[in-house]
Amino acid sequence: MDVTKGVIDKIWKNKTDDGKLYFVLKIGGEKYSLWDKKYMEGFEEGTTVEYESSQSRKFKKITAMRKIDLEPEREGLHFLKGEPPALC
Repeated sequence: MDVTKGVIDKIWKNKTDDGKLYFVLKIGGEKYSLWDKKYMEGFEEGTTVEYESSQSRKFKKITAMRKIDLEPEREGLHFLKGEPPALC
């Protein structure tokens, strides 16, 4: 399984031919199916996430997902550019 970070660009619902509901998420230009609706609670378009995915034939499926905050990484980037970190 791959672990990846990205921003949810778009979310929509879809149904299989036999009526089973699932979600489709577009993250970084790629489409992923999400079959477990518990992972959708609190997620919306624009949310930054870290997720695990697997691929079965031509379909990509999210198997785990969580929200992440990129602010600590941004602060680290400023420090790497020679700016001292802010002291609290």
